[in-house]
Amino acid sequence: MKQVIASLTALFVFAMTGVAQVDISFQNELQRSIDRGLDSLQKSQQEGGFWTNEDHPAVTAIVLVAYHGNPNKPEETPAWVTKAHDHLLKFTQPNGSIYVPGKGLANYNTALSMMAMLASGDEKYNPTIIKARQFLVRQQWDLGVKGKTDHPLDGGVGYGNSYPHGDLNNTLTALEAIYYSRHLVKDSPEAKNDLNWKAAISFIQNCQNLSSHNKQPWVSDDPENKGGMIYFPGKSMAGRAKGSESGRTALRSYGSISYAGMLSYAYADLA
Repeated sequence: MKQVIASLTALFVFAMTGVAQVDISFQNELQRSIDRGLDSLQKSQQEGGFWTNEDHPAVTAIVLVAYHGNPNKPEETPAWVTKAHDHLLKFTQPNGSIYVPGKGLANYNTALSMMAMLASGDEKYNPTIIKARQFLVRQQWDLGVKGKTDHPLDGGVGYGNSYPHGDLNNTLTALEAIYYSRHLVKDSPEAKNDLNWKAAISFIQNCQNLSSHNKQPWVSDDPENKGGMIYFPGKSMAGRAKGSESGRTALRSYGSISYAGMLSYAYADLA
């Protein structure tokens, strides 16, 4: 997994060179790093076409996203990459989800598998992507009065089987896949039953320590927490904190989930 992250980081740096004068030597060195990373990934692929284990297709999907991000990938798809994509397709379920029943994490696995198929640019995956997208849309929670955003947990997406509400990590992963696949359902019947984006924004706001937009009792405007995010409304994985200015105890914001919240706002087209 560290090798996957290293490959993705190298791709990001590679892309950033486009905003300045290109240093050919530096560019070549980056490409060699990418090639070495992909070679390592190919060698660590399991016989069945997956990485790590078969329980979670998302791991294989992350590797495929790294491969397809290579700016110098060959025109002909290598057999090992095709084998990995075939492995993902094995776990497509009748309801559109892509995961191993009984192993959990249906939303994570489905969303990341969608991203791998989208990254390939191969239209043969479009029907699978569209069906998976519909599955993710159906996972959006609507508690309280149906059709109304009247509960702090409305609009979020969760694990799909662990607990009856959403969280910001799952919501980000789902929003990303739904956002990048939106062109496949434009002007189609599926577009009429799309995600409730306003409810999604409401959920994200309800995870934010910002009293101007979130009136829940745990919200803090103390400098160390203001603007940051928590895991889901009422729950922070960083625990509680007493504000230095207010003196009240509130849920602590933390960096990784705040990043997830910012990206979620972007995918939801918050104006």
